[in-house]
Amino acid sequence: MKLRLEIITITIGILGLGLAGCSNGSAKEKPRVATIMEQADISSLDPSMITDVGALGTVNNSEEGLYRMKNSTQVEPGLAEKVVKPTANGTVYTFKLRKNLKWSNGDPITANDFVYSWRRTVNPATKAADSYMYLPIKNAQEIEKGKMAVNKLGVKALDRNTFQVTLAEPTPSFKYLCALVPFLPQNRNAIEKYGKAYGTSSTKMVYDGPFTVSGWSAAKGSWTLKKNPNYWDKKAVKLDQVKFVTTKNAQTALSLYQSGKLDNITLAGQQAAHERNNKGT
Repeated sequence: MKLRLEIITITIGILGLGLAGCSNGSAKEKPRVATIMEQADISSLDPSMITDVGALGTVNNSEEGLYRMKNSTQVEPGLAEKVVKPTANGTVYTFKLRKNLKWSNGDPITANDFVYSWRRTVNPATKAADSYMYLPIKNAQEIEKGKMAVNKLGVKALDRNTFQVTLAEPTPSFKYLCALVPFLPQNRNAIEKYGKAYGTSSTKMVYDGPFTVSGWSAAKGSWTLKKNPNYWDKKAVKLDQVKFVTTKNAQTALSLYQSGKLDNITLAGQQAAHERNNKGT
């Protein structure tokens, strides 16, 4: 499981072991921690409401959907057992979820979590900025216009572990949507428990990805990802913690990296071109 980060032009300083590194098997190994630059503050952890790029690195590592991006052009299974081929002339996708999936609070992850969260995001009352991404799904356009009930969205749970999506028409790019933040599952119990406060701090969220978030609120400039013991593929997660520090100034970030206070930074423009040829960056 690789730690996924949004990169502008050049990412430097990734630890020699890599962000998902390899263990040497030593029982006395020190905790493996990476300290990462974040370029912008986070406004929310609610997948339906996220609009800022700054949240993507954190959310993509603390949440997981049906698929995840293997590289810039390929998806691979996430919570789904496999990448499925559509039926009914390319309009129906039937996903089998992995068995015994759990949220960080111990709740089971089921097909109904996808039904609930996708309906929530497309519902006009939610005012999700990225609800337009749902337009390929059957009836999404009419729902978004307020002309059809949200329960008419082309999604349903065939059973506890089987989630089916019907599209309005064949959409080859739909597989990529299944790896994006707006299509993540959400825990209904948590949303109903926290209400409008859902996603406003790390303690008012539950997680299904390789890490959980701690120490975050909208007023904080730093937070930590900790290994999620309930993640289905936790054995592949080699880092114990990832510390994010908001550093908006590229020169400040470079200084922190050079002094060993940041393990990874993002540069752009002339500074990126200049540092590209420097050893150790």
